[in-house]
Amino acid sequence: MRYILIIFSFVCFSDAVMIATSKKHKADTLLLANHYINFQSDVIRTNDRDKYTNKFGFQEQIYIFKPVYYTENFLFSLSLPYRKVNQKITHENEMGIYDISAGIGYFIPNDYGDLLFLSTLQLPTGEYDKNKPNGALQVAQDRYEIQEELYFFKAVKDTKIPFLIDALLAYHYRGENRDTKVDNGNYIGAEATISAILSPNFFIGPAIYYKRYSKEGLITPDVGSSKYQIGLDVLYKFDEKNSLALEYVEDKEVKNRAEGNRFSLRYVFIF
Repeated sequence: MRYILIIFSFVCFSDAVMIATSKKHKADTLLLANHYINFQSDVIRTNDRDKYTNKFGFQEQIYIFKPVYYTENFLFSLSLPYRKVNQKITHENEMGIYDISAGIGYFIPNDYGDLLFLSTLQLPTGEYDKNKPNGALQVAQDRYEIQEELYFFKAVKDTKIPFLIDALLAYHYRGENRDTKVDNGNYIGAEATISAILSPNFFIGPAIYYKRYSKEGLITPDVGSSKYQIGLDVLYKFDEKNSLALEYVEDKEVKNRAEGNRFSLRYVFIF
């Protein structure tokens, strides 16, 4: 049997410790983010959350260079990803340029924190082999995607242990594959991180995710799939311009897709 695995791309890419994007910076600030994301899975779950196999042997690695430019109330972002995937059960390995995306965001005035609406267009610019059979492992997805996301960031400092709140609501309109005409439906997601400020440079706290794919499913196509994720985020600021973030999350309550864990690393430099 051939397994079809389509890993969600950019909330994969907007993952964890979202401070670099959701926090409002001074006007005319350029932020350069370098991401590394590693997802591994041996287990596939059915729509009833039963274990279908524990020999999936899938690994996905994504490298992303993401410049973000801030004006007084807007931000502009560009994501340049490279993706490497391998699947032991089918002995497939692929690597190459993934789909580029560009976004524009607006910081909504309010009295509670930094509230950002970000709209991103993902373009089918990545490597895709039309000569491969339907269901074969591919680097990119050969489709357009519009990602609408609402971020919230707030620093709470009037408590015994000050902390940061970072949250995200996302809805992605995903077009059909231009080659196969397969429609994997849309995506809805939510993320939240609460990080204790243990020092001016060190932040740590739990993260929780919910991801729902309306039609995309590994075992039962067209009925959709979903999962929760829980994990830990750590952020260290070397100085005002340099920071390093790490995250580890595990999949929970997985329905009709791969179950695994994800490690991510991000270095940010601010001009």
